[in-house]
Order: sequence, then C-alpha cells, then structure tokens
Amino acid sequence: MRFGQTHVLKTAKGKLAVGLALILFGAAAVLAAPTTPDKLLCGVIAAAGLAFACAGVRQDRAEKRGLRNSDKEAKG
Repeated sequence: MRFGQTHVLKTAKGKLAVGLALILFGAAAVLAAPTTPDKLLCGVIAAAGLAFACAGVRQDRAEKRGLRNSDKEAKG
C-alpha cells in the first residue's frame, strides 16, 4: 500500500489494526510526556485509537449480523 491511502479504514480489520496501533503509540507517548498538559494531549491519541477500535468492532458485528440474517433468509 502506498503512503496516504485510506481505503484500509473501510474494513473492520483495518479499523481494529489502526486503533490498536494508535493505542500503543498513545500509551508510549503518555509515558514519555514530561508534564501533565503534555500527557493529556498525548492521551487524545490513545482516545482516538480507542474510538477506531470500537468502530471496527461495531462494523464487524454488523457485518456478521448481516451475514447471519442473509443465511436465515436463504434457508427459509
């Protein structure tokens, strides 16, 4: 994948991976920050990662629910 492409964020796995990476980078940044305002600012990165991870989980559940419902309609 080339730099700057964002189609990874369209899939549930992509959102989960980006979320996990942001959480890890945010945690490292919070631990390395010298002052409290810096720690709060770096905490925003971790919070964004948590939001991406939650969005990925929700999308994955919705996709699985849609597949289950389509299987039930095909059988019935």
